This record gives sequence, structure tokens and C-alpha cells, in this order.
Amino acid sequence: MFNLFILILERVGLIIILAYLLMNIHYFRDKLGERQRLSTKLALIVVFGIFAVISNYTGVEISHDQIISDQVLMKLSEGASLANTRVLTIGVAGLIGGPLVGTSVGIISGIIRFFQGGEEAYIYVISSILIGSVRRKNDAEKCLSDDKGRFYDRRHNGRRPDAQHPGVEPESSGGLGSGDVHRVSDGPRQ
Repeated sequence: MFNLFILILERVGLIIILAYLLMNIHYFRDKLGERQRLSTKLALIVVFGIFAVISNYTGVEISHDQIISDQVLMKLSEGASLANTRVLTIGVAGLIGGPLVGTSVGIISGIIRFFQGGEEAYIYVISSILIGSVRRKNDAEKCLSDDKGRFYDRRHNGRRPDAQHPGVEPESSGGLGSGDVHRVSDGPRQ
């Protein structure tokens, strides 16, 4: 069981590295700031669809108490199961792009998983679509990004959280390394 955990952790690391590399591409960071546009949603479906394909084909086959992990899994043996990062990829697609992106990636991933075969493969199509369509309300809409691709919450009314707000003036706390303390001014100081 511990071996399986290490193998899946390795696959998760691969997805994280790919996502990190993707986030360092200026074009993709700009697209994430415009998530409501149809062209952005299509781009996210393609990117996360590729991640879902990678997740399905680099999974770990479990068959009759044996773990098979050293091959690309195009077809599973009869009665085998597949441990992979498919659910992670679909869930992140739904959180970032919304239900349209998540459901589309779920359909892509579910169809590929169905054609891989194995024990009752049709279940994976249904579960993939359900995973992609479930998300918290307004998750995708509540994030904004600035011109450098840094993300912050929309609750800051269009300002970065570290930006200077009107009526708030920085005041040094005097402590060692404690940073700045912001105090709301009520008018001119006396």
C-alpha cells in the first residue's frame, strides 16, 4: 500500500510541475484573468484535457494484488483497476474554469478511461462528469489578477491586498521585522 502511495505521489508531482511551468507562461497568466471569455474557457478545456489524458495514461494498474506502474496504460487487463490523478485534474479544472470547463474535462477524461477498460469502466465516465460539474458558488469569478499575474480575491474591490488604500496610512510598528501596520485615518493628525 505504501508503494502505491509513493507512485501516486510521483504522478501528482508531475501534474504540479506541469502546472507550475504553465503558470510561468505570460500568455496563460493573462488568460486566467479573463476566465469568463469563451476563448479562455476553450483554452482551459484543452490544457486540462491534456492533463487528464496524462493522468489516465500514467496511472498505476492494480490487478490481482499486483501493482503495475512501469508502462503507459493504453488498455487495462480484465478485472484490473487504475489508480491515477484523474480526479485531481478534473477537480482543479472545475475550480479554475467553472462547471463548463470541469464538466468538459470530466467528459474527456471519462471517455478515455472507459476505452482503457478494466473493471466496470462505465462508472468512471459518470463519476468524471459529476466531479467536473461540482464546484463552490462563484469560485472562478471571485479571483482577479494584476498586471504581473498575481492573483487576489475580488473582495478587495479591484485593488491588490497590499496596495495603498485611500484613508489608510502606513504606520511603523517599531518592532523588529514586524512589517508595516496600517491605521485608518480620521482626518488630519493633531
